[in-house]
Amino acid sequence: MVATLVQTLDMRANSEAGRLVTAGTIRPDGRVVALRTYTEIYLFYPGVGGRLLPARERPCNIAGLEIGGEAIDFLDDSTFVLTSEAGRSRPGTIDTVKCRLSPEQPTQ
Repeated sequence: MVATLVQTLDMRANSEAGRLVTAGTIRPDGRVVALRTYTEIYLFYPGVGGRLLPARERPCNIAGLEIGGEAIDFLDDSTFVLTSEAGRSRPGTIDTVKCRLSPEQPTQ
């Protein structure tokens, strides 16, 4: 297998702002893709040729929810399970957050 670039997403990576992609998931029905950074969840619809189309005008803000967010998965259509690794003086965490396709803010 050889990987080929299909698309570059407009997510403006910024390590100082916590905007580095750490995980991604696809909803079980295949109709929504979620990519998470340390501070945001970006939602996309899969399109022609594997290209992703934005499903929200802005990402869901999850800043401050976790210190080292590493994973994401769908719990239901708009609720995500987020996990964070343990640090030297803190345990790992598991959180749930709602991030709807409409521009509402997420809720814990």
